[in-house]
Amino acid sequence: MKSHTETTSHFDATVLDALYEHIAIIDLSGEIIFINRTWKDFAHANGYNASHCGLGENYLNIVLGTEVETGIRTVIEGHTQCYSYEYTCHSPTENRWFWLYVTPLINRNKQITGAVTSHINMTERKIAELQVEALQKQLLQSERNKVLVETAGATAHEINQPLTAVLGLSEILTRRTDLPTDVAEDIQLIFESSQHINRIIKKMQQAETYTSKSYIDKTNIVDFEASHTQNPEKD
Repeated sequence: MKSHTETTSHFDATVLDALYEHIAIIDLSGEIIFINRTWKDFAHANGYNASHCGLGENYLNIVLGTEVETGIRTVIEGHTQCYSYEYTCHSPTENRWFWLYVTPLINRNKQITGAVTSHINMTERKIAELQVEALQKQLLQSERNKVLVETAGATAHEINQPLTAVLGLSEILTRRTDLPTDVAEDIQLIFESSQHINRIIKKMQQAETYTSKSYIDKTNIVDFEASHTQNPEKD
């Protein structure tokens, strides 16, 4: 069996040691036949006790049954020219994200003899992306809140004027004693319904935070009750 030095003689280990990426080269069986200095330094810094830092272990066995195993095999078997996968590698003290990039290792006879796995630390970029996403959500929520306040305010204003007339007239009619029973009951219902509408309008005027709830046909509508209860100091 060839030594690791003989097996990896066709690539420049010095160049690979200088790379920022964590490099591990595997043969067709999945055995790790080379790791660069960055890989070793990361392993030592993260409590990997074995002196070989994974050299000689089977990479495919480590990721057995996962999407990564399937992806690496498609490269080794020549079905695809590359495979990439984003994954987390959090530590007790920090969150970290890596990007795995796998390409075939090809000899001078253009035969695939293994694969090169590059693990790229993308933590800074990922954190920046998450911050941008959070900012976008905040901006979207702010815009929704603005539209809600403006729409609810305009709607409440338009409804409030005719509603005031309905409330006033129906309240006066409820005090009459000369009306037939059924008419008096209908007027009482109109008055109570108008009062209910008036309470809804007040909630619309107090709404500041966009909150939705499920409605019919899988649609959502503004939940003025939730928006109102989030601002109890305005009651």
